[in-house]
Amino acid sequence: MRSPRPLLRTVSAGALVLAAVAVAAPAHAEPGFADPRAPRCTALTSDPQIVVVGELTAITTRCTSPSGAPLAVTAMHGSVTSLFGTLVYRADEPGDGYDKLTVHLAGVGPSGPGAVILVGLVER
Repeated sequence: MRSPRPLLRTVSAGALVLAAVAVAAPAHAEPGFADPRAPRCTALTSDPQIVVVGELTAITTRCTSPSGAPLAVTAMHGSVTSLFGTLVYRADEPGDGYDKLTVHLAGVGPSGPGAVILVGLVER
């Protein structure tokens, strides 16, 4: 009998080690569960997004608004700007080793419908 796949996956980035618990996701979303106004974000790579604190880093996730409305992004430990359609992020501090970028409709704020991008933070 084969052993089950481990639930804990570790990614080493410099001196910091990030651990992420893999959680099984449902194969489909419940009809009407997601807010239809919420931005849709798609990762461009299967690699985890790692950011060095203090350096500008292009985020490897693209987000769109279903309605075509402009999007805004907020971060807990840094700043995010859009440069020719690519999100560029700079972490100000390492925080807990990760940052949560919240993508939301511009003018609505992070309390409205949104999507979340998690990035790992490392110090140089």
